[in-house]
Amino acid sequence: MYVHILGAFLIVAASTGIGMYFGSGIQDRLEKLRMLKQQFLMIRGDISYGNTSLPEVMEAMGEKEDTAEFGEFYREVSKRLRAREGVPFREIWEAAVWRNLNKTTLRRQDLELLSSVGAQFGYLDREMQLKTIDFFLARLEEEIMPEAQKAGEKMRLCKTLGLLAGAALVVVML
Repeated sequence: MYVHILGAFLIVAASTGIGMYFGSGIQDRLEKLRMLKQQFLMIRGDISYGNTSLPEVMEAMGEKEDTAEFGEFYREVSKRLRAREGVPFREIWEAAVWRNLNKTTLRRQDLELLSSVGAQFGYLDREMQLKTIDFFLARLEEEIMPEAQKAGEKMRLCKTLGLLAGAALVVVML
């Protein structure tokens, strides 16, 4: 009897944990989008006020960034730009986005948006680079606002669905 109760409790706890895991992925994606916004504001400042070249900006971002994925992303872009391999900036940027950020909680549409920045970013003059960053920041804000409003609901829904799935499984097993 106690074994059945313990088993039922473990099933409900595990399914609730799974629901919480998926809920935390929603929150993590929102945090990563906010981090991207902050990073591009810093890049904009370096280009605008510091009159810094793109390889230097990317290297500085790689050193500043605490998270492994973003730090490695910026370091890879900087390293390949400094190597002067003759590869267009767009290709360097896109390859770095998909290689380093593909395993994060960012969605495919987020990565495609970030990837599209590289297509317009590398060969432009300073003013156009700043306008490209401003456009990217506006699009990023369009992604963040509705996600932030719905994040709490989605997280509660994931937890509740996990709990209910566990309870349903226990009922079926009894």
